Amino acid sequence: MKTLSLVTAVLGFIVLGLSERAYAQCTVASPPYASNTTACSSPGVIPMSALTTTVSAGSYSESGSLTLSGFSDGGSAVIYVCGSLTLNNPSLNGTNATFVIESGGSLTISSAGTINTKIVNYGTTTFTAASKWTVTTMNNEIWNYGNLSTNGSMTLNGSGADYNALSTSNWIVSGDLVANVPITNNGNMTVGGELTYNGSSSLSLGGGSNIQMDSLYMDGSANSTTVCPAPGYSKAGLTISDYYNSNYNSLTSTSSLVFCAGSGINTLGGGANIGSATLEPNCTSPILPVILLSFDAQTGYNNQCTLTWATAMETSVKGFTIQTSTDGVVFSDLMDVDAHGDPSQYTVQTTLTDKTYFRLRIDNADGSYDYSPVVMADYLGDQSTAQYSLLARPNCVTNNALLIWATMTTPQNGDLVVVDMMGRVVLKETVSLGAGTTSQAILLPNLASGMYRLLFMGSQVKINPVPFTVIH
Repeated sequence: MKTLSLVTAVLGFIVLGLSERAYAQCTVASPPYASNTTACSSPGVIPMSALTTTVSAGSYSESGSLTLSGFSDGGSAVIYVCGSLTLNNPSLNGTNATFVIESGGSLTISSAGTINTKIVNYGTTTFTAASKWTVTTMNNEIWNYGNLSTNGSMTLNGSGADYNALSTSNWIVSGDLVANVPITNNGNMTVGGELTYNGSSSLSLGGGSNIQMDSLYMDGSANSTTVCPAPGYSKAGLTISDYYNSNYNSLTSTSSLVFCAGSGINTLGGGANIGSATLEPNCTSPILPVILLSFDAQTGYNNQCTLTWATAMETSVKGFTIQTSTDGVVFSDLMDVDAHGDPSQYTVQTTLTDKTYFRLRIDNADGSYDYSPVVMADYLGDQSTAQYSLLARPNCVTNNALLIWATMTTPQNGDLVVVDMMGRVVLKETVSLGAGTTSQAILLPNLASGMYRLLFMGSQVKINPVPFTVIH
């Protein structure tokens, strides 16, 4: 049994019998811009605003929270992201332009389709698409030093290479990943569908790194998979749960590559030649059926507890069992929730009668199970029916409208604040809440799918964060 935590810990699972997180790395070409936490405030860098629609030259920055629709770039423009920048339906055609997402910054690109701009990511970059199989085509280089993900599929083109640069770097593709260029992976990559190598594309794996996928298909006469070993980190892995085929040549010429094959996978005979790779048949331990992004519990009005969790991938997951405990040690089952089978957000409510600990048992289709981290929800007693409360109903938002219900004994002036799961403010709006129970619709910016929290900072009261999710 395994214990899951946030995605950075989940993706840090140990494969191949290594005793610790690996730090052997394949060589990464120097990115066009190094990490620089002061880049956004450097002289000559122009702060972006809601009026910034087109850039073609110079340096720009975003340090707060900004959403732009129809943004376009070109020329040799450089856009530094130190805060939160969301681009809806952009035209990113600048082959010499570059996005630099600094540590702590986040870039969300929604429905871009084709991207010709370079991306250097030291923070968080998210591509959002209409479905798991909607393709974002990347025609320029990617350097990922942080966390990069898409809820759709990706195709990698261009004349260079793409890099998952560090042992701590995470790259998640929920659908298919088609590589027409070489990839260097020193960290962890997860592909929910099929990883396809075409032409002369190649794969270089740093010692201790791993790529987890449903299927692997190598469709080029010059495909190759190599490992960059170092003392103590001599092996790297490919974890494949369903299918493997190579039309032309063997997977690798080195036994340092460990081929972790799911039960019944097509690994031998025919075109499925693994070459000199070390085969681990019926290998299940490194194959994580679910990547749990977050799990949270919040107590609200009348001791109603809202449990929310989000997944980046669900492979062969049957469902979730919510378990409760009064001491955090002995747990009992509360209810079962069916898995959706795709990256999803879940919201469940229950009524508390005491301080309660919660965890998820993640039930896999093969009968095995994993556990989430344990979270605790406070029992508020009579305070939960107090004169001041805030609810988000429904707390699953599918458009830009969030309906809130506020109960106030006395009128309150203050700020409604929405923050994302990294604590960044994505909306701040001054409101007046009347006495009694009132409802009010709040227009949200174009937020990426995920979990958020709503706070009220009033003149007399401050209300604890209320969770809600956005799903597109």
